[in-house]
Amino acid sequence: MSRSRKSIDDLILDLRSDNQIVSQEAEVALARRGRSALSKLIKAARHPDPQVRFRTAWALGAIRDPGAVDALLALTHDQDERVAYDAVTALGSLGDRRAVDRLIELLCVDADEGRSSAAASALMALGRHCVSQLRDVLREGNMPCRIRATLVLARVASHDPGVFADLIQLLSDLEPQVRVAAIEAIGTSGDTWCRN
Repeated sequence: MSRSRKSIDDLILDLRSDNQIVSQEAEVALARRGRSALSKLIKAARHPDPQVRFRTAWALGAIRDPGAVDALLALTHDQDERVAYDAVTALGSLGDRRAVDRLIELLCVDADEGRSSAAASALMALGRHCVSQLRDVLREGNMPCRIRATLVLARVASHDPGVFADLIQLLSDLEPQVRVAAIEAIGTSGDTWCRN
């Protein structure tokens, strides 16, 4: 039976398949079903099999429905790195402000480079919705977090002269690594600001 004719329940069962082609095709088919698959995918986000949760996170992100935010936020705490990473990435796809606090929390996690990197990308995707919180991190965060926030800010707010002023101010920061991050951020985005 073709994936397009399978029921949503059957497609969710296929997410468990050891055959990666079958599980990936089921994931894509569920994403194509959109909102009609949303409630069952949200339930599948609590499945005991990490592969189901991993595939579910991707499908929820691809559907881009705000109703998936809570399920995806819960998956960012998953013990399976693939699940958590895909949930963080999916939150960036949704563009929902409710994810900003958790993404900034993950941005600041020192021990988990994968999740903090995914959080940085997701925050960049959220754009201007996270500028205020990132500015707070510049003032109050630990050094690694401040460095990451500096680089994210440069990407998300190139149209905001206030952010450019924040980055300029970091050039006199007490932490040399923060100053270097500010130089990189200004160098990366300075041309855009100068043209505006």
